[in-house]
Amino acid sequence: MKKITVLVLSLTLSCFLFADFDFYGNARIGLWYQQSDEDYTGEEARWDMSYDFYTNSRFGATYDIENYNAGVEFGFKSGDVSLRKIYGEYDFKKFSLLIGQTYTGFSDLSKQASSVDSGLDGCFIGYGCFYDSRSPMIKFSFKNGLYVMLMDSKKDNPFGDESVVDALVPKINIGYKYEKDNLYIHPTFGINFSQFNKDYATWEEENPDYDPADSTSMEYITKFTDEEFISYAFAVTFQYTEGDICFKAQINGGQNIGNYGMKSSTVADAVWDDEKDEVIDVTSYGGYGQFGYKIDDKTDIKMGVGYTSSEIEDMKNQDTGMSAYFQTNYKLSDKITLTPEIGIFDDMEDGYGNVEGSRIYVGTKLQVDFP
Repeated sequence: MKKITVLVLSLTLSCFLFADFDFYGNARIGLWYQQSDEDYTGEEARWDMSYDFYTNSRFGATYDIENYNAGVEFGFKSGDVSLRKIYGEYDFKKFSLLIGQTYTGFSDLSKQASSVDSGLDGCFIGYGCFYDSRSPMIKFSFKNGLYVMLMDSKKDNPFGDESVVDALVPKINIGYKYEKDNLYIHPTFGINFSQFNKDYATWEEENPDYDPADSTSMEYITKFTDEEFISYAFAVTFQYTEGDICFKAQINGGQNIGNYGMKSSTVADAVWDDEKDEVIDVTSYGGYGQFGYKIDDKTDIKMGVGYTSSEIEDMKNQDTGMSAYFQTNYKLSDKITLTPEIGIFDDMEDGYGNVEGSRIYVGTKLQVDFP
């Protein structure tokens, strides 16, 4: 057994020594001050400082040779090391096949840098940008820009219990990337199916035909929900670059996007209606726009605004949220970037007429890239 272990370690070390690996990484720290208003705190407005080591700091390596490429990437969170990506991809000429864990098609992020909302770059996630992180997958990519991802089905549902539903098919993400000259267009669509099962999704109701004089008559009837539970999301991202100017925008929407895997500042998960004995779906839509201008080789500015909205049957109005920012990126060296930024996270109204409050922030992110 020891000989086998030594052999495996020797082969692994040999691969790292002689293979063409490219290593990369970065460390990110942010110093931010935010003012939460009275509606957000529920009491009085106050200022608070956050000094964050970003949880999307990373270290990784890629390997690329002929028709094959691979990668592995680790992240750092609260002193713990986590696996962000690991994959291998082979090019079969007409298409390529990727197996492993990497980003889904919902990964066109904005450049918002503040970490006050999530402990990492805000990127309008939950405030107009659709993002469902990374996932284990089998991915087919075709030469014309089309791709298909098959992922583990999510069993998230209104009951909050995965045992209530059964997976029907893998979670599917289909998209198309068009890149020509200065133009980038990327539509993507994802859908997740599951079905409530009889073993768990049951309840009892009084039998309206109950006859106490009839010994065979049932006082209560056991009922169950066997309907399918569907969540889906779509997004279309545009980017156009002309000289030193760059414009990027995304429009998105979906049904039960929280159950699909998206983060949102508004209501995004389906609910169960006890009176109707059925699922009430939540519809969401939103998007963001971003403008950037390169001043010189060391300095650029960016600004953007994002908006998201959700609605459900019993709401009087839509549940809304927005965010906006203005930043300057300045390269202190070829490896260190300073990003001062000012912005706002506004949760607006909750759909029932309640103002949820906002946070204004100002501060900076400092990032060092290596090697």
